[in-house]
Amino acid sequence: MTRLYLFVAIVFVTLNLRPALVTIGPVLPLVGSSLALPATALGFLTSLPILMLGAAGSIAEPFGRRVGWSGGIVVALGLVACGTVLRSTGSVPALFAGAVILGTGIGIGNVFVPTLLKWGFAQRLGLMMGVYTCALAFGAMVSVGITPFFLQIFHDDWKPTLGVWALPAVLGALLWIPLVRLHGKMASLPSVPLWRNRLAWAVTAYMGFQSMMFYSLASWYAALLHARGLSVALTSLNLSILFVTQMVFALIVPIVLVRTSRQDIFGVALPGVVAIGIVGALYGPFAWIPLWSTIIGLALGGVFGVALSFMVLRARRVESAARLSGMAQTVGYVFASLGPLGIGLLQSAPDPRLATTVWLVLLACITMTFGAIAGQNAFVEGESALT
Repeated sequence: MTRLYLFVAIVFVTLNLRPALVTIGPVLPLVGSSLALPATALGFLTSLPILMLGAAGSIAEPFGRRVGWSGGIVVALGLVACGTVLRSTGSVPALFAGAVILGTGIGIGNVFVPTLLKWGFAQRLGLMMGVYTCALAFGAMVSVGITPFFLQIFHDDWKPTLGVWALPAVLGALLWIPLVRLHGKMASLPSVPLWRNRLAWAVTAYMGFQSMMFYSLASWYAALLHARGLSVALTSLNLSILFVTQMVFALIVPIVLVRTSRQDIFGVALPGVVAIGIVGALYGPFAWIPLWSTIIGLALGGVFGVALSFMVLRARRVESAARLSGMAQTVGYVFASLGPLGIGLLQSAPDPRLATTVWLVLLACITMTFGAIAGQNAFVEGESALT
């Protein structure tokens, strides 16, 4: 019963690790107009929580040593709830402070949940990583889909529309409280020098560049399609397709990944499919855009599943997985925060669509390169340090 409760609790926690990040997108124009914020400030607002995901990754592992992994989950969800409420109060300082706090909470959760999965479900790690990545995608999809409904209920007031997402985080924290004593602090084992480790850096870079692709598309895909001439309804439909289809490969790919010795094939092929889909969506016939959105979504879900799986598959020990996860997400999400900001800057180029397409394809190619290295059948504990 404890293991079943742990599974349910982990899924519910995971569902709370994306809504606060993505629900700002649908109401961003309202936020800008009501607070008189320029486009640059709005771009920074969307990048700030992602940046904090990286900053939180650097403190998650030492923080876990003090409070334990389970206790850290409660703290993480508490920060998500507090940050979400603060961001929705309606003042500019609170808007940015809330983004910092909720991003910190999500960053801690991003490290702790995969670590708990490796500890509690080592024999079914592929399935559990698939459920984890699928739940992340599902949480993002549902929150984006429901946000316009809440906006209608609250008469186009963005503040309660954002603030309502604090409630699931509070419920998640309450659900997790009985598990706080389930697993204590991490064992004190010799530290693996990950910051001088070639394989660890490959996993980190793969995480970073795929995150840049995902958050760039999550923030700008609808706007890019609208600039092509699609109506608001059709751009929203294609963005929903992109989010919905992610769940399929987010569930399947990690399950298949742990059963093959050629994990590098997945690490290379899936970003390549994303690149093809981007070119098709931004330059292909209008009638084919839903198909390209489907392809992009499937591949993005698979790439994300591969990136998260690499963080636990490339480590023999749970403690090493926690450190690798912290490193990968510290650097990775700092990189990721530059994605939406970079595309925003490219919109002032002479040909914004071409510049954006080249940039996204370049990110995919870099991701493929590091996927070939991160997919090697090796562990960071046995990898030679760089000299």
